[in-house]
Amino acid sequence: MSYVNNGDSQSDIIVGVDARDVLTVARRRAGLTQRQLALRMGRPQATIGRWESGAREPAFADVMEALAACGFALGHRLFTDDGSLVGDASRRLALDPVQRVRSLHGSDELVASLLRVAASGLRCVVVGEVAGALQGWPLSLDANVLELAVDDRDHDALLAGVHAVGGRPVATADRRPRWHAETVQRLALAQGTAIEVMAHPSGVAGYRQLAARSDRLALSGSDQQVAGVHDLIAMAEASRDVGAGVFVTALYALLDARRQPPPVQLDYDSPAGQAALEAWLSTTAAYR
Repeated sequence: MSYVNNGDSQSDIIVGVDARDVLTVARRRAGLTQRQLALRMGRPQATIGRWESGAREPAFADVMEALAACGFALGHRLFTDDGSLVGDASRRLALDPVQRVRSLHGSDELVASLLRVAASGLRCVVVGEVAGALQGWPLSLDANVLELAVDDRDHDALLAGVHAVGGRPVATADRRPRWHAETVQRLALAQGTAIEVMAHPSGVAGYRQLAARSDRLALSGSDQQVAGVHDLIAMAEASRDVGAGVFVTALYALLDARRQPPPVQLDYDSPAGQAALEAWLSTTAAYR
């Protein structure tokens, strides 16, 4: 479903985005459960569930009503995609999470820091650009910054671990998109890499909700919690940087790539494979 809002000269366009994703992101940004949204709209909770699962496509008016119930409108400028982002994301999905980060120009120190965090077992969720890369988005990493939402109970232990490997406190860079609403602690490492630690990223109801919805990804033998794609979209949409729109587009492209059917691998020695090969050859002039 595509939406166009022509309410002003700064028309906002969402191209090729599924309504289920728009609704899920808005509900999570508002901190509502499906039941709470259903009560606000006067609809059965099952209806909200069917919309978000993709089992039923809501009408445009239903989407607008749901967004209004969440306190939002279609107001984020997005870039159109000619399909290349979806194709790039599909290729990233064929790699394991660590390979995805390396393929997007993640430094050796960034990868090493990521693996150290995963091996530590500390309660934290990877957010920001590195989370997008781990999930499979197609954008190169602009800065080698590992952003972590950290459980209060493990905050001091994580900072101590970063200090132990040479991390030194520095000021946050204003030029980078602000994914977070609260004070952020930034520690610089080697190769221009940095770690940013925060308690409550913007766009999500809180750390516990973010952690509960996160994905556990295997990183070289250790599991690490990584923010889910819908929550990454919510964080980017809540960003104070207008350039975050490209992140939103890339994340929606990633969702689209995940829903693409896997390529069919035919065994050309099998009857089905032979039939498919014969059918293709029959269309070529050389074979005829």
